Amino acid sequence: MLRVAIPYGLLSAAQLRRLALIARRYDRGYGHFTTRQNIQFNWVRVAEVPDILASLAEVDMHAIQTSGNCIRNVTADHLAGVAPDEIEDPRPHCELIRQWSTLHPEFSFLPRKFKIAVTGSLGDRAASQVHDIGLHLVRDSNGRVGFEVLVGGGLGRTPVIGKVLRPFLEKRDLLSYLESILRVYNLMGRRDNKYKARIKILVNAMGIDAFSQAVEREWTLTRSPELDLSVARLDRYRAHFAPPAYVKAGGDSEQHRALINRNPLYRAWARQNTQRQRQPGYRAVSLSLKPPGGAPGDLNADQMDSVADLAETYAFGEIRVTHEQNLLLANVHENDLPVLWRALASRNLATPNVGTLTDMICCPGLDYCSLANAGSIDVAAQIQARFDDYDLLYDLGDIQINISGCMNACGHHHVGHIGLLGVDKKGEQWYQITLGGQSSDQARLGKVLGPSIPKAEVAEVIENLLEVYVEQRRGDERFVDTVHRVGVTPFKSPSMPLLNRDGHLVASPWRLASEQPDGLRPYSVLTLEQWRLLKHVSPEVLHLGLRLDGDAEPEQALPWLDASKLVEIHFASFIDGRGFSLGRSLRARFGYSGTMRACGEILPDQLQLLARCGFDQFLLEDTEAANDGRAALSAFDVCYQPGLRIANGFDAPQNSGSSTSANIRSTAA
Repeated sequence: MLRVAIPYGLLSAAQLRRLALIARRYDRGYGHFTTRQNIQFNWVRVAEVPDILASLAEVDMHAIQTSGNCIRNVTADHLAGVAPDEIEDPRPHCELIRQWSTLHPEFSFLPRKFKIAVTGSLGDRAASQVHDIGLHLVRDSNGRVGFEVLVGGGLGRTPVIGKVLRPFLEKRDLLSYLESILRVYNLMGRRDNKYKARIKILVNAMGIDAFSQAVEREWTLTRSPELDLSVARLDRYRAHFAPPAYVKAGGDSEQHRALINRNPLYRAWARQNTQRQRQPGYRAVSLSLKPPGGAPGDLNADQMDSVADLAETYAFGEIRVTHEQNLLLANVHENDLPVLWRALASRNLATPNVGTLTDMICCPGLDYCSLANAGSIDVAAQIQARFDDYDLLYDLGDIQINISGCMNACGHHHVGHIGLLGVDKKGEQWYQITLGGQSSDQARLGKVLGPSIPKAEVAEVIENLLEVYVEQRRGDERFVDTVHRVGVTPFKSPSMPLLNRDGHLVASPWRLASEQPDGLRPYSVLTLEQWRLLKHVSPEVLHLGLRLDGDAEPEQALPWLDASKLVEIHFASFIDGRGFSLGRSLRARFGYSGTMRACGEILPDQLQLLARCGFDQFLLEDTEAANDGRAALSAFDVCYQPGLRIANGFDAPQNSGSSTSANIRSTAA
């Protein structure tokens, strides 16, 4: 594989045409755009690489530092210079970093690879918080623009969100401060184990405060005035990124308005694949590289040539690569949108799915990569085939699915709203699912949903997850925001076994309530807040339940305890014992006689203790945990606490439901 650098994701039309030539002449007719705004050619002959590099050099391109333990390609926000929320264009600073870091004599043999991302907007569209260094242009209390510096982010085997190293760094000090960070890392980073060699490991081992002190000390002692960025020098670099000559382009605005009203395909494309710029009358147009049946991020040579032509005609000859593995034409006049749409549609580049769940980030997987454990592209195709109804996609809204074929996480699965990690199980491909990750703004790592699933079941499981989302969301709430609000447990439950304290797996009609009280149905489990909002509903008729967090006060449940046929207590951690006392208090102090269920982070070995505290049912992670829990329930027949005995090993189950094998199935919390 040959990876070609595209600094901060910016290409000229001439450069894209040269990439098309390379794809056609030296590869199999296409290239693959990556999350770090590069392009990869996966089938080049080693003997022809010198010719490829010479061809790239003719258009000021190269493959320097696209691999190895060095400073890699600097990435940036693909809306740099046009974003409405931008504080300052980050591209001049990216170019400064690119020049400073290229063939740097001190940092060509680091402990491990090193990645830097820069953003100049309020929103983080560059995944900067999961880079070794993330740079955010910010304003201080006096209105000065400088950098917030994050360090130690990264994914792979040890995913970490970057930590703030300096809340404000003056722009003139950027290069000297970066040099101090790199020097501390180069001197102190581990080299005995490549899996422990990234800067995130060093930062976590030292602690951010100690690491900061080391960097500040180094900076104070060795900062070079030659690296100071004067206003004049910055202005020279800014001049290379001056706005184009915005003029009224050709086209018919009446046709644009008419198409919006008349053509649903154009209307969907304009809504999903274009966005307003801060320059009035212009839009940034996303070219989806995720058509139905296509490999995410791939573009063939003919399409590259076509995009180069369209960029020269409608976008001042400039093409951008996005973190999401799409292309973008900035500075397109709104009057030109109809003709551009027709041209893109004829080249299969107008799929109106940007920002939907089929706009997936996806690594090459087993199709190209020798490190992969499982396929990625074929899983993406499975999901695309399952979700081919655009009306459904638009109703589901903003959902980011990220797919990685191995733990190296080139598909950024840790920070996908839904993340898929391919794993090998005795030669078969399985996938671990995480929920709730995000790389933008307040970045988060996703939480593992449960045991991995076979490849053939991926799309079906995602469909089940989305059904839970639709039931749980509030209004137009995004999928990831719903996950953050309700937690992972409601999404786990369709595949989680429910065990009674008599040791039987049982079916259960109980489901967490939707967030709209008027939409309640029988056997809905409500939170305390939902009970407080409940009006004009007879709980006795609906059979409602109450959900409590393990740290709740018993008295909080009292107003609704008698009306609740089920009380479900959620344990945030298996080492947090407050849920045991909460359950015991509801039985002993308030005489609650309905069904009491434990869910969340509970261990099979804890089930007998939970049963002795009054719990009837236990929602467990998988069948193996249920088998272990069944054994734990009958493990001890001696109890030294007279008031907490279980007669004959088990009490008669309360409200247990059927325990026949025909009714053993997955249930929802």
